[in-house]
Amino acid sequence: MRKAPFAFAALFGDNDASHNHNDIGSFLLVDGDDEGPMDLGCGEYTCQYFSAERYAILCNGSQGHSVPIVGGHLQRDGGRFRSRDVVFEERDGRVFFSGDIAGAYGLDALVSLRRSFKVVVRSSPRKVGAGLSGYRTAAAPPVSGFRDGQ
Repeated sequence: MRKAPFAFAALFGDNDASHNHNDIGSFLLVDGDDEGPMDLGCGEYTCQYFSAERYAILCNGSQGHSVPIVGGHLQRDGGRFRSRDVVFEERDGRVFFSGDIAGAYGLDALVSLRRSFKVVVRSSPRKVGAGLSGYRTAAAPPVSGFRDGQ
């Protein structure tokens, strides 16, 4: 049986997309046929799904995604709850991707919460680059260099 290729995806942007899930800073990792943290997908379309209780449903709220729960607080929905300072760089078989997701929580006391991912590929960097298309931002992400030691 042929194995699926390695793939990694991370999501930044805002919590105001059509059919939104509160999942800023979430990620997926697939290595062959083995999947790491899973995305639950969409739930059953019920009255609750299209009501103010939408984000209490596990697959829609941040409690059902690979994001931190900060002091018991989940991410909030809406366009003002977003990531900032998103960085993406691919170089020499390394991919660095990060963003500050504090704004997704709407907590005045939370000044910064940086989610960072570094993927190091030893055999086929082109395959990893192709797998890094699963992100969205409100504007094009700024690019910055690697720091020494990364």
